[in-house]
Amino acid sequence: MTNRLTRIPGTPARVRVPAPGGPERKVDIPRRALDDVVPIEIRIEVAGGRSSTASAMRADRVRAALEEVGATARTVEIEGEHAALPGEADRRQVLHVARMPFVRRVMLS
Repeated sequence: MTNRLTRIPGTPARVRVPAPGGPERKVDIPRRALDDVVPIEIRIEVAGGRSSTASAMRADRVRAALEEVGATARTVEIEGEHAALPGEADRRQVLHVARMPFVRRVMLS
């Protein structure tokens, strides 16, 4: 993955540098538990935004990304400034969502 220039209206442009180790380092699930076909219960921790509303919006973007690849997600859980998202996904879907910059960790539910 290469560096990408990210521009949000009303803010200066920032270069988004991918994390070392790639999305696999965010996945805290034993390799044998992640099957290529059978979905498992997961919990996705999302990095907090400036407020609980921003955190919820980030978690909703993660939910939408999960649904784009065929996984399911339930409600967004807010704890202070951080959000979490329970759902079901297989290996391919977990790695897809782990690529998102504000996903902190994906673990077993």
